[in-house]
Amino acid sequence: MWTTGLLTVDDTTFVGKRERQFEPVLNNYLESKGYTISDNQVVPADQKEIKSVLTQWIYQKRLKLITVSGGTGLSPMDVTPEAMLEILDRRLPGMEEGLRNGLRENQVEAMLFQGVVGIAGNSLIITLPLSPETSKQCLIKIEPAIKGALMQISHEGLQSG
Repeated sequence: MWTTGLLTVDDTTFVGKRERQFEPVLNNYLESKGYTISDNQVVPADQKEIKSVLTQWIYQKRLKLITVSGGTGLSPMDVTPEAMLEILDRRLPGMEEGLRNGLRENQVEAMLFQGVVGIAGNSLIITLPLSPETSKQCLIKIEPAIKGALMQISHEGLQSG
């Protein structure tokens, strides 16, 4: 139904020192909800690299849903939010709060998570923690809103406000 891309931002995974554990968990969950995974990619924690892949997926491949896992903490290498903010047309603060609610079991983790959700072109982009299970918890929390947002930003949904 909706074409989806999964981008992992992690230096260790990029150089092959960590298994790509994020993708199977998220692939299975999203496919069970009717999403079609068309792209999986791992990039290093580099703002230009993140922006390059996202821009290609948004404007050339025209993916509707993009998840970006990793790079959402507080270390100097956590640049995913900054890359996102440079390309987004509009942020969705309600969905950002929904992500944090998905982290409710660990209040400290929730408060330190730099989750960004927004729209660029006709794509919905969601940042997630690098942990597969934590990312899945976040998506479960906001999944009904994801479908609603995708309907509204699709061409069919733009005809009425």
